[in-house]
Amino acid sequence: MADIADVQYRVTFNSNELAIEEVIRLVHLTSWAKDRREDIIRRAFENSLNFGVFVSERQVGYCRVITDYATFGYLADVIIEPEHRGRGLSRRLMDAVMSHPTLQSLKRFCLLTTDAHGLYRKFGFENLEYPLNYMEIEKGEAA
Repeated sequence: MADIADVQYRVTFNSNELAIEEVIRLVHLTSWAKDRREDIIRRAFENSLNFGVFVSERQVGYCRVITDYATFGYLADVIIEPEHRGRGLSRRLMDAVMSHPTLQSLKRFCLLTTDAHGLYRKFGFENLEYPLNYMEIEKGEAA
Protein backbone atom coordinates (compact mmCIF):
# COMPACT_ATOMS: atom_id res chain seq x y z
CA MET A 1 0.00 0.00 0.00
CA ALA A 2 1.26 3.49 -0.85
CA ASP A 3 2.18 5.94 1.86
CA ILE A 4 -0.97 7.91 2.69
CA ALA A 5 0.93 11.21 2.35
CA ASP A 6 1.58 10.39 -1.34
CA VAL A 7 -1.98 9.40 -2.17
CA GLN A 8 -4.21 11.59 -4.31
CA TYR A 9 -7.61 12.34 -2.81
CA ARG A 10 -10.67 13.62 -4.62
CA VAL A 11 -13.98 15.03 -3.43
CA THR A 12 -17.27 14.51 -5.25
CA PHE A 13 -20.87 15.53 -4.77
CA ASN A 14 -22.11 12.96 -7.28
CA SER A 15 -24.25 10.69 -5.09
CA ASN A 16 -24.03 7.97 -7.73
CA GLU A 17 -20.35 7.57 -6.87
CA LEU A 18 -21.05 7.08 -3.17
CA ALA A 19 -21.79 3.56 -1.99
CA ILE A 20 -24.44 3.56 0.73
CA GLU A 21 -22.68 0.68 2.51
CA GLU A 22 -19.55 2.86 2.79
CA VAL A 23 -21.62 5.79 4.04
CA ILE A 24 -23.14 3.54 6.71
CA ARG A 25 -19.66 2.29 7.68
CA LEU A 26 -18.33 5.86 8.01
CA VAL A 27 -21.35 7.10 9.97
CA HIS A 28 -20.94 4.20 12.39
CA LEU A 29 -17.34 5.35 13.06
CA THR A 30 -18.61 8.55 14.70
CA SER A 31 -19.30 9.26 18.34
CA TRP A 32 -22.63 10.98 17.54
CA ALA A 33 -24.13 8.32 15.25
CA LYS A 34 -22.38 5.04 16.00
CA ASP A 35 -25.72 3.44 16.90
CA ARG A 36 -27.80 5.05 14.16
CA ARG A 37 -29.95 2.48 12.39
CA GLU A 38 -29.05 1.64 8.80
CA ASP A 39 -32.53 2.48 7.51
CA ILE A 40 -32.25 5.95 9.08
CA ILE A 41 -28.81 6.50 7.47
CA ARG A 42 -30.24 5.41 4.11
CA ARG A 43 -33.21 7.78 4.40
CA ALA A 44 -30.95 10.66 5.44
CA PHE A 45 -28.66 9.94 2.48
CA GLU A 46 -31.57 9.82 0.03
CA ASN A 47 -32.85 13.20 1.22
CA SER A 48 -29.57 15.11 1.39
CA LEU A 49 -26.94 16.61 -0.87
CA ASN A 50 -24.06 14.18 -0.31
CA PHE A 51 -20.31 14.64 -0.61
CA GLY A 52 -17.63 11.95 -0.54
CA VAL A 53 -13.86 11.88 -0.25
CA PHE A 54 -12.09 9.14 -2.17
CA VAL A 55 -8.60 7.77 -2.43
CA SER A 56 -8.44 5.77 -5.65
CA GLU A 57 -11.86 4.09 -5.67
CA ARG A 58 -12.16 3.80 -1.88
CA GLN A 59 -14.42 6.20 0.03
CA VAL A 60 -12.66 7.60 3.12
CA GLY A 61 -14.83 10.63 3.91
CA TYR A 62 -18.40 11.81 3.84
CA CYS A 63 -20.69 14.70 4.69
CA ARG A 64 -24.15 15.81 3.75
CA VAL A 65 -26.15 19.01 3.52
CA ILE A 66 -29.84 19.06 4.33
CA THR A 67 -31.24 21.91 2.25
CA ASP A 68 -34.13 23.42 0.35
CA TYR A 69 -31.53 24.58 -2.26
CA ALA A 70 -32.79 28.15 -1.96
CA THR A 71 -32.52 29.73 1.49
CA PHE A 72 -31.48 27.22 4.15
CA GLY A 73 -28.88 24.52 4.66
CA TYR A 74 -27.72 22.36 7.53
CA LEU A 75 -24.32 20.68 7.44
CA ALA A 76 -24.29 17.20 8.96
CA ASP A 77 -22.15 14.11 9.42
CA VAL A 78 -18.74 15.48 8.43
CA ILE A 79 -16.57 12.36 8.68
CA ILE A 80 -13.02 11.43 7.70
CA GLU A 81 -11.81 7.89 8.33
CA PRO A 82 -9.40 7.93 11.32
CA GLU A 83 -6.33 6.79 9.37
CA HIS A 84 -6.82 9.61 6.84
CA ARG A 85 -7.25 12.44 9.35
CA GLY A 86 -4.68 15.19 9.71
CA ARG A 87 -4.19 15.51 5.95
CA GLY A 88 -6.45 18.50 5.30
CA LEU A 89 -9.33 16.37 4.03
CA SER A 90 -11.98 18.01 6.21
CA ARG A 91 -10.88 21.34 4.76
CA ARG A 92 -11.05 19.98 1.20
CA LEU A 93 -14.48 18.54 1.92
CA MET A 94 -15.66 21.88 3.29
CA ASP A 95 -14.18 23.72 0.28
CA ALA A 96 -16.36 21.51 -1.95
CA VAL A 97 -19.45 22.12 0.17
CA MET A 98 -18.98 25.87 0.35
CA SER A 99 -18.34 26.21 -3.39
CA HIS A 100 -21.21 23.99 -4.52
CA PRO A 101 -23.25 26.03 -7.05
CA THR A 102 -26.70 25.23 -5.67
CA LEU A 103 -25.75 26.31 -2.15
CA GLN A 104 -24.64 29.82 -3.09
CA SER A 105 -28.04 31.46 -2.50
CA LEU A 106 -28.47 30.13 1.04
CA LYS A 107 -29.31 32.89 3.50
CA ARG A 108 -28.70 30.66 6.51
CA PHE A 109 -26.27 27.75 6.76
CA CYS A 110 -26.11 26.00 10.15
CA LEU A 111 -24.34 23.17 11.89
CA LEU A 112 -23.80 21.72 15.34
CA THR A 113 -20.35 20.70 16.57
CA THR A 114 -18.78 19.84 19.87
CA ASP A 115 -15.14 19.95 18.85
CA ALA A 116 -14.47 21.32 15.35
CA HIS A 117 -15.20 25.02 15.80
CA GLY A 118 -11.80 26.02 14.41
CA LEU A 119 -12.40 24.21 11.13
CA TYR A 120 -15.83 25.71 10.58
CA ARG A 121 -14.78 29.25 11.54
CA LYS A 122 -12.33 29.13 8.60
CA PHE A 123 -15.40 28.92 6.38
CA GLY A 124 -17.34 31.75 8.00
CA PHE A 125 -19.42 29.84 10.54
CA GLU A 126 -19.79 31.68 13.84
CA ASN A 127 -21.42 31.08 17.18
CA LEU A 128 -25.01 32.26 17.26
CA GLU A 129 -25.30 36.01 17.76
CA TYR A 130 -28.75 35.59 19.26
CA PRO A 131 -28.77 32.09 20.77
CA LEU A 132 -32.06 32.74 22.55
CA ASN A 133 -33.71 32.98 19.11
CA TYR A 134 -32.70 29.40 18.35
CA MET A 135 -35.22 26.74 19.35
CA GLU A 136 -35.21 23.00 18.95
CA ILE A 137 -36.93 19.78 19.83
CA GLU A 138 -34.45 17.02 20.54
CA LYS A 139 -36.04 13.62 20.68
CA GLY A 140 -32.81 11.63 20.70
CA GLU A 141 -32.05 9.17 17.94
CA ALA A 142 -34.64 8.80 15.22
CA ALA A 143 -36.78 5.72 15.68
